[in-house]
Amino acid sequence: MRQIAPFFPYNEWHLSSERTDFPISAFKETYYLNEVPIPQETDPIVINFRRISPQLVRDKIQNTAREMENEIQQQRDSQQGADEGIGHTLKNIVDLTNWPPTLPQFRNLTRNYDRLVADGRHDEIRRRLHEASRCVGLFSLVGGLGHFARLVGALDREEYGKFNDWLDMDGLGRWTSGNREDERTICDAYVDTVYRIVASLCGSLDMGREPQKFQVICAGASREWKKKQYEGADQDDHSRFDKFSLQIPPFKKGSDAAYSFIFALMEPLVNALRALEQLRDSPVLGSSERILRVCITSRLPEEVVFSISNPSVTRVQGSLSGFEKTRHMLRRIEIAEIDDLKFTASRSGVYEAVANVHFKPYGLATRIAQRAGGPSAPKSEIAANR
Repeated sequence: MRQIAPFFPYNEWHLSSERTDFPISAFKETYYLNEVPIPQETDPIVINFRRISPQLVRDKIQNTAREMENEIQQQRDSQQGADEGIGHTLKNIVDLTNWPPTLPQFRNLTRNYDRLVADGRHDEIRRRLHEASRCVGLFSLVGGLGHFARLVGALDREEYGKFNDWLDMDGLGRWTSGNREDERTICDAYVDTVYRIVASLCGSLDMGREPQKFQVICAGASREWKKKQYEGADQDDHSRFDKFSLQIPPFKKGSDAAYSFIFALMEPLVNALRALEQLRDSPVLGSSERILRVCITSRLPEEVVFSISNPSVTRVQGSLSGFEKTRHMLRRIEIAEIDDLKFTASRSGVYEAVANVHFKPYGLATRIAQRAGGPSAPKSEIAANR
């Protein structure tokens, strides 16, 4: 009997459909026989046996019901947070496209195109078309949020196979190789991608005004990518948003993985750009000081940190209403963490506001690779999402 006790059949809760005073047909974590493990030296015929009080059973049921209710509520709150976070970011991106002034200008251009051509106003035509191009280009970010929402839902269901086309097995190898040249390649890709994203946002906001300057700095990048500076004009047209030009290591270049990265950076970037917008006419800061900086720090293989900083004349800076929801959602899918905003004094009356974004893509990439089952898929995850 002692030998059969470990697999005695009554080892789970089963609530009876009958309305009786004791609606239980079996008991979880309760063993009639051998409930207390018997040491090997004990005589095998010794058997432990006890009765179960109805009150103990009722308490166990109530506790289990409360645990299940709490779990269901957490799932609902998490889903609500995801919906609200995506909704807020969608609104912010649409605002950044600057479509309200662009649409009437474009309509005016189409109505008066022949007259403008006849008058030789070609520069004005090109300017208006360029502004419309920037506006429409940023609307691709709106579609990108749909991809991010799809990612969140698929990860909740552990359907990683849908994202096999994101995989870059060579990129996964570079991420964990420890090779200095591989790290430099990864840093170069992130500098280029961040520069393109921020340039497209600033280009949309500028439209006919003094350009919003910014810098992207990364000590781990190669010499030409250690510091990229935007002054409002870009000969390489990097201010045009193009998903296929973006690479988010260790994922494949041009894949929809770029949208998960953009979503992680969007809220702190928009907060910083709005703060700088309010300082355009400030007598305290000159145009040379009104600069957005993004410093990239490689901490492979765990993460890549993006420090987004801007000058501020106060130690309090407004944040978007969906910021906390966005932080919660990124944390839940274990792809990024956003720190609280910190202020440090740079000179009298001027502070530097810094938001750190810890981007951790390797854990997601390895889960996708393991589900894909490729021959070179990683066999285990490192502590990439601690």
